[in-house]
Amino acid sequence: MLQISISTHSIRKLNPVTGQGTVWGGGSNGSDWLISGWGADDNSGAPNPYLYLFNGSNALSDNIEDAAEAEWNGGDVFSISSNGSSWFLSGMGSGVLDSYSTGASNHFSAGLFNGTVFTDLSALLPEQMDGILYSNAFGNNEWLVGGGYLGDGVLFSFNGTSFTDLTAMIASSVPEFHSIQSIAWNGKYWLIGGMGFLGMYNNSVFTDLTPDLNAILPPQVLNSSYFVNSVAWNGSAWLIGGGDAVAMGTFASAAWLASYGSAGFEDLSSALPNNTTLTNSDASVLSIASSPEYGWLIGGYLGNSGMLLSYNFGNTTNLSGLTGDMSYVTWVGPS
Repeated sequence: MLQISISTHSIRKLNPVTGQGTVWGGGSNGSDWLISGWGADDNSGAPNPYLYLFNGSNALSDNIEDAAEAEWNGGDVFSISSNGSSWFLSGMGSGVLDSYSTGASNHFSAGLFNGTVFTDLSALLPEQMDGILYSNAFGNNEWLVGGGYLGDGVLFSFNGTSFTDLTAMIASSVPEFHSIQSIAWNGKYWLIGGMGFLGMYNNSVFTDLTPDLNAILPPQVLNSSYFVNSVAWNGSAWLIGGGDAVAMGTFASAAWLASYGSAGFEDLSSALPNNTTLTNSDASVLSIASSPEYGWLIGGYLGNSGMLLSYNFGNTTNLSGLTGDMSYVTWVGPS
């Protein structure tokens, strides 16, 4: 994991774990970051996946009870978001979840962490399967969490105490509904994206935006089984991007980028380096975040190298050279 100064191009390498691993995502509570993915410290007996608390300068002790996350063992934390006091984590556990199986197996996992205590929520999930809860976000006094695997998607809401299954509702309104990869809230409504679809969720009503998105995407994207990997809001408009999903790796991938606002969708794929979409190269947008100082920050991959861009008022700055030997940039968290 790298901490990069966009203004000075200085780079600081951070090591969430001493052994092998990866960073899938993180979330801020306004002062500290909780970061995770897959991996464990060498010979420490610590759980896998790890939790890494970071205040922007130093790693903090998380003091969690290892037994509390035992059913995650061998799995991954894919997404983290905060309501200001607690972080919600979602992903895939590979240990024993008694309510699902008597033996170790892959399954949906979710939990809450307040900086000290980890509370596992996996047994409360409305549906279980051999899949991953890829994305979650907080808004409107609740979390939305979604995932699945390829053609099988699920969507739940969590009010801090209990889950509600929204899967049947979104599936009935969005015919293209498959596995969810991205969720975000803009203060008024949610955008939810995944394998070949994009939907809006507003006041308990789902609206299918997939046909409108498909209408502006280049043919190379539509022919490559695209994923909506990331959706982000900057206060006035959405930026949406995708290609293949890094946790899938099963399709020929063409990277793409689009905006969405009051005027509808606009294809911005030409802002990507080397016009990756039109050449149908092995590329994808994996992460988008809004920065007040630098506009949009965009992470992904191009060929076997990590891709990092800043995009502001139609101007793209290629910062990929700062990613070192990364093969992909799967998460960008501006501070």
